[in-house]
Amino acid sequence: MRATNQSSRMTWFSSLIRILACTWSPDALRAIGERVERKTDHFAPNAADDVWVPDVGARGWIILTADKNIRHNLIEIVALLKAGTHSFILTSGNYSGVEMANAFIQALPQIKGIIAGIPPPVVCIVSKTGEVRVAHTHNDLMAKAADMQDAQKKFTT
Repeated sequence: MRATNQSSRMTWFSSLIRILACTWSPDALRAIGERVERKTDHFAPNAADDVWVPDVGARGWIILTADKNIRHNLIEIVALLKAGTHSFILTSGNYSGVEMANAFIQALPQIKGIIAGIPPPVVCIVSKTGEVRVAHTHNDLMAKAADMQDAQKKFTT
């Protein structure tokens, strides 16, 4: 989301519909006045992350998704950071649609605080109870890349 001013309305982009076989509905967030765009309203249901993630970032939307393995997938983390947006990820695949909606609703105050206080790109983890933790920022990723490059040089020399 590009927060140009405090009164601008945030647009949330949910890719959960694909991941959760229609168990998630953005209606819970809409019911409390949030604007939510569904992945399937803009992209093919099976659109690859490298197709929709950059487009969502270019639109300035905030990504809400679920991926229990994202902590272990550097390629996905890089893609989210390259999109230049705030991404909030539920990291368990065992939530019902209602539990997911409740987790995001409980997390909204923290999510909005992160959006206001940390410039994108940023990837955050959302727990079932609505707790939010910043997992990756651009600077974190650059530091990890430098460490990996240093380790590789030591290994090859």
